[in-house]
Amino acid sequence: SESGFWDGWLAEVRLWNVALGEAEIQQRQNSALLGRELGLVGYWPLSALANGETVDFSPESNTGRVFGAFLTGRRLARTVNGTPATAYRYREVV
Repeated sequence: SESGFWDGWLAEVRLWNVALGEAEIQQRQNSALLGRELGLVGYWPLSALANGETVDFSPESNTGRVFGAFLTGRRLARTVNGTPATAYRYREVV
């Protein structure tokens, strides 16, 4: 967006310290991670925000802080282990 902030929908954030190929991304994109996958350095499912924080399920265990997001109640056209993913919408806070 013009503000420099990303304007879109998120259900989770995954951070890797290795490059994933297209096939690996497609294989993992509709599955919840265990948190022990090789190269995973951050995994924040956003299904349960508490006071703007979300738990990191990777071995790094870094608590994530979410700013300007709110639960939309909108279900994404994707499921994770058979459960519909919940969307969060980022709104710039002025």
